[in-house]
Amino acid sequence: MSEFATYSSIDQDLSAHSKENPNIINYNNGINSYIKSRSNAYSLPLEIQNHKSYTTDYDDKYNKNKQIHFKDNKSEYVHSNIDKINITILVGLSLIIRLWKISNPKEVVFDEVHFGGFANQYLKRTFFMDVHPPLAKMMFALVAFLSGYKGDFSFEEIGLSYEDGVPYVTMRLYSALCGILVVPIGYYIIKGLKFSRYAAFLGALFIIFENALITQSRLILLDSQLILFAAYTLLSWVNFIANKESPWTKSWWFWLASTGVGLGLTFSVKWVGLFIIATIGLATIKDLWDILGNVDNSMYQVVKHFMARALCLIIVPLSLYAFFFKIHLAIVSKKGGGTTFMSAEFQASFDDNKPKPTYYDVAYSSRVYIRHINTNGGFLHSHDSTYPTGSKQQQITLYGFADSNSEWLIIPQRDTENYKFGQYIKDGDTVRLQHVPTAKRLHSHDHRPPMSEEEYQNEVSGYGGPGTLDPHDNWVIEIEKGRNKESREYVKTFDTVFRLRHKNTGCYLFSHPVSLPEWGFEQQEVTCGTDVLRKNTLWRIEMNNNSEFNEKDHKQVLPRKLSFLEKLVELNIVMFKVNSELTGSHPFESRPPQWPFLKRGISFWGASESNTGSIYLLGNPFVWYLGTISILIYMVYFFLFEIVKQTKIGLSKKIRKALFKLAYPGGLIFTAWAAHYFPFFLMGRQLYIHHYLPSLYFSILMSAIIIDTIFIARFRQPTTKLIIIIFFSFIAIYYYKKFSPLAYGTDMKQSKCFTLKLKDTWDIDCSKFI
Repeated sequence: MSEFATYSSIDQDLSAHSKENPNIINYNNGINSYIKSRSNAYSLPLEIQNHKSYTTDYDDKYNKNKQIHFKDNKSEYVHSNIDKINITILVGLSLIIRLWKISNPKEVVFDEVHFGGFANQYLKRTFFMDVHPPLAKMMFALVAFLSGYKGDFSFEEIGLSYEDGVPYVTMRLYSALCGILVVPIGYYIIKGLKFSRYAAFLGALFIIFENALITQSRLILLDSQLILFAAYTLLSWVNFIANKESPWTKSWWFWLASTGVGLGLTFSVKWVGLFIIATIGLATIKDLWDILGNVDNSMYQVVKHFMARALCLIIVPLSLYAFFFKIHLAIVSKKGGGTTFMSAEFQASFDDNKPKPTYYDVAYSSRVYIRHINTNGGFLHSHDSTYPTGSKQQQITLYGFADSNSEWLIIPQRDTENYKFGQYIKDGDTVRLQHVPTAKRLHSHDHRPPMSEEEYQNEVSGYGGPGTLDPHDNWVIEIEKGRNKESREYVKTFDTVFRLRHKNTGCYLFSHPVSLPEWGFEQQEVTCGTDVLRKNTLWRIEMNNNSEFNEKDHKQVLPRKLSFLEKLVELNIVMFKVNSELTGSHPFESRPPQWPFLKRGISFWGASESNTGSIYLLGNPFVWYLGTISILIYMVYFFLFEIVKQTKIGLSKKIRKALFKLAYPGGLIFTAWAAHYFPFFLMGRQLYIHHYLPSLYFSILMSAIIIDTIFIARFRQPTTKLIIIIFFSFIAIYYYKKFSPLAYGTDMKQSKCFTLKLKDTWDIDCSKFI
């Protein structure tokens, strides 16, 4: 069935309805003209979908000064003083719920270990490595700085008591403020999608009394900022769509640019901000498709619309993202704990790092430091310790620091071989690498490595020494790439990337993000592999000394100075690698299929022996499950909506109205929920229930509009609608109160704690209560 036919069926339904309802004014002329102009549209426009719910202005070219008016409910969808009163009530309530006993506990809780510690690094201006972009961390540091904090508290472990002068309460207050702001934003998102203020008020109440959102927003954690900026982005887009019939106006530009700013802010807090970018991206494609399908739009107008969105939704977010990294790198300008993750070129940019010149040409008799390219393990390394298994020969590892145990002497494949002094190492040369402190040779043979026991992996060890000759010590240089022609023919410090092929077995020197146990000092494993990732077999030389060289005749170099863009790219690549390596297990980790069903939470904090209490991240069961059910209801609705669009199935006007009213807003909220949920199925790293909180927020919005559609909109009397609000609110508040001790870390009887374990998988530590 064509889109035009669908519009026609709506026309017939509403025409019949107009005879019964005199409140409809000027329907036929306006809607028929609009149908003609939009007959090629991709899907039903928002105005048609919501035609019975609110006032709509149609294209002036066809329907000048004509509107659809529904006098019985128009005021419900217009912002008024009632909304201001509602917002005042909601914000006041949020302040009470979010800020009550926010100083409790006076101890480090969960990831305050990390983000409090990062604030210290900012205040000391030392570089650190984290998997998240810098905006939220810088905001915590700014709050601490404005509070007069000097960065002298360690934050080193959960349960560590805060000392006087540590502004942990102020930092928590900032996080709570973000958690408070998502309440009015949620209200206005629902109102902006043309649902009733009853639904908006109820949705905001659900957000207020959702225990997991309360817990997360009362601590020095990133998620409250993430949810705030994601919600603000969605609100900006909703307001932009509300102005789509008046393009190029100040309001239109403001909300489009505001959407881009929101995207940039969200992405600058966590990379999962990409998910709100995906949400807005899909909505933008739909929007541009509608513009392209409008026969009255010239190609010039279509291109203008595309360029405006590219400017605001691509360039603005990327510029903000780069800007925050610019500030970040300007602050952390000294060497710190994360320095070893970065290349020599990056490290050279630190204020307190003055690298020494090193020889550019690599020759026999050169003493070199060889760095692994694709992981953050560091330099090829050995020490006077042996493997407990396999050959039980000397360990070969990767180590993050270029200490004396990472120095290797390049010698020819035979001790008696004649070679000219200063003979440079070139592509295809066979060399031996001798560990300078222990005189052991880099060696490989047909033994399985201690951690990687696959047949295609061989052990790499330190073996032999001066006066010994073993063909298993020979390695062939294979140059992979170079910065210039010379470095593609000869091995050059910094500029040449090469592989080391074991001459006897054909395997390649390899490393990957697998750490050895305590006997290997938890350093990264090095093996020799035949069927391994090529990028994990790449190496380069970063320091090169040769006692036979002199400064006059041999070129010396310093690490190349990187531009800001190069540093930005390198830092983000390293962040991605570190993030992807978070694959270990954790006692409170969970997987995406469990999240919508609240299978388990996370223990954030447990009281010491002198106190009682526990903070356990767990959602409000009623609000959580209602959100999940609402998502499922929308999926059923969407299926029915598609059937109605494509067939002539006869439905009552009430059902048809409900289906068409939900089409765009429901789809937008569902897209936001899905975009923040399903990508986690593709991630192999550690995941926790708090990764679901942005999706939870959108599912709460969905529950409000579903309740509005199924229940509230069916009744005209405000008293009846109020009863519905009170009913759902009462249940939400009941479960909030029941589980609130776990959110606030307050005391309760141990017997009550056991009653909170509604599921066996809710591993709440009730021993923390008396």
